[in-house]
Amino acid sequence: MPCALSRCMVVANRQVGRQGLLWSIRSQNAGTLHPRLLVPGLASACFANNYRSIASWRQPQNQQQLTWRQREQLEASNNSVWWIGAGVMAVFGACFAMVPLYKIYCQSTGQGQAVEQGHKEYSGPPDANSAAAKRLISVDFAGTVHHSLPWEFVPQQRRVVVGLGETCLAFYRAKNNSDKPIIGVSVYHMIPAETGLYFNKIQCFCFDEQLINPHEEVDLPIFFFIDPMMASDSRFDHVDRITLSYLFFESDSELPEEYEAYRRAVPSKQAPPVLTAPGPAPALA
Repeated sequence: MPCALSRCMVVANRQVGRQGLLWSIRSQNAGTLHPRLLVPGLASACFANNYRSIASWRQPQNQQQLTWRQREQLEASNNSVWWIGAGVMAVFGACFAMVPLYKIYCQSTGQGQAVEQGHKEYSGPPDANSAAAKRLISVDFAGTVHHSLPWEFVPQQRRVVVGLGETCLAFYRAKNNSDKPIIGVSVYHMIPAETGLYFNKIQCFCFDEQLINPHEEVDLPIFFFIDPMMASDSRFDHVDRITLSYLFFESDSELPEEYEAYRRAVPSKQAPPVLTAPGPAPALA
């Protein structure tokens, strides 16, 4: 009796093995396993390993239901999202780097903006008997403040007339109308822009951060001269007026640590004590 049962089990395992092979082939395309194959002890170990390998690479059902055209459209849309994100980040990066790049450009070229940090050496006025010595240039000054900066910024003189090679000192006045200290920075532009090749600033506040306390006024100097070589450049024969315009805007720099105490300070309405000067010493007899 036990021998008969063992023979029946062997035959049953062979039948189940054949059916399992057919179901493995079918389920390889469908991506599913038949429940009969999961019953332990009915199939051999080799078929069980085959079923595990089939289950390991099985893909989600929703992706297999997509056609190849739909999968291509899905991949194309994903790529488009990545490209749009990269473009947005590039725009933000370009905006952030615009001010330092503009400063580098202005300092490397003389095209109506700042020349290099190492300004040209001063050359004196031309010969008094030459035509260049009789040529005069009018320099107009203008000042503008960005709408987000609560400052007043005006030139102390509207116009000066200088000769070629003649040094000139001019002033701008800036006032902080807010109740907190603010750091500002300025850029400038010249009209005509080409005159920046010969407009040399010995001292200037452009591109330098200016920290102004609440309701404080400061004078900002500019010391410049016009290179006499401008007289030998025929492109500037018609130029007799130059406009120098500054634009102030708020800087994104943090205030120094020592100004934190100034922020917390409370103004006092009490007048300082009056000190009496000592009287003269008595004369010696």
